[in-house]
Amino acid sequence: GLNSPFDYNEENIFPGGSEYRFFDIKSIRYQTEYIKQIYLRKPYYHIELYPDKPKPFKVYFFENELNGKYYIDIQEENNSETDADYVFVHFYLPYDVPLIDGNIFVFGALSDWNFTKINQMVYNFEKKTYELTMLLKQGYYNYEYVFVKEGENKADNILIEGSHYETENDYLIYVYHRDNRFRYDKLIGIKIINSLNPKKDF
Repeated sequence: GLNSPFDYNEENIFPGGSEYRFFDIKSIRYQTEYIKQIYLRKPYYHIELYPDKPKPFKVYFFENELNGKYYIDIQEENNSETDADYVFVHFYLPYDVPLIDGNIFVFGALSDWNFTKINQMVYNFEKKTYELTMLLKQGYYNYEYVFVKEGENKADNILIEGSHYETENDYLIYVYHRDNRFRYDKLIGIKIINSLNPKKDF
């Protein structure tokens, strides 16, 4: 009835995740943070990122990031949508041994939130490193490393990225109403809430 208590606490407990990693490739003239090298191999520029480190037990550190998103932008021209160039971005994740029961992906809006061969990393046994090269347009990008078990379609970002209750996140809330006269739940509301700024407009 209307006075029934809401007791769903245990079911609502879930990992907070970690802040996304990021890189800035708005310019190909200078190296920003996390960029190791920029070079031209015609017809494309190549950008090598510094090798990332797994951080499952790293102390939480706030990053003012985009929650996995990206935006296209360049610093040398006027129209970022038409003048931005495509560049090859090289990712490196050192790992002592390859994970035999699944694969590691570079994940976020840059992968369209999917797991495909385009964003699947390959293990280099000689360098003991997972590697991936992606063709991306100049801009500012967020990303994370996720592990996906063979035969599954569920990402595990805690294995490599860790999880912290302090992590800033956007949450998409769906509100349903069940009318006893019908056999379905009716969606009556949708709201995006930011964990640090609940009044933020999206």
